[in-house]
Amino acid sequence: NDGSWSGDIDSDSGVNCTVAKYGCARAFDGSGDYVNAGNDDSLKITSDMTVSTWFRLNEPYNSSSTEDFALFNREDGWTVLIYSPDAGRLRFGTYGGNVQTAKDSWDADTWYHVVITFKDTNNATIYVDGVEDMYNSDYSTSDTIASNTNVLEIGT
Repeated sequence: NDGSWSGDIDSDSGVNCTVAKYGCARAFDGSGDYVNAGNDDSLKITSDMTVSTWFRLNEPYNSSSTEDFALFNREDGWTVLIYSPDAGRLRFGTYGGNVQTAKDSWDADTWYHVVITFKDTNNATIYVDGVEDMYNSDYSTSDTIASNTNVLEIGT
């Protein structure tokens, strides 16, 4: 099993269905919208994993922006977000260690492809549009992804 998830969505909050080429795509307006993906065992990854997503913002985001945008969040486990205290950088964190992009501004109406690889206990790498993009990492050999029963949320 490669850890891929193809289950049903448990619930969503404020997420609109947008007509897409194949059915319905989820549209998030950046204000409290998220999809609750549940807490299926296939989502309880605590070691090696890869997270891949595409995202597009409606407004530019940079070091002077004050809102945070969560792309994924598994409370007390791991998160992927654009975090205002990080001066506009995208962060992958495991509630013990984190890694951030050097990229600190995101244009409006531009699609970005982000891939994050996490290797066991102390090695995470972020790629933006196919290029490794690392600002800093504060992982240590003791940082792990905590096992828990919290749901995985997609969106902010």
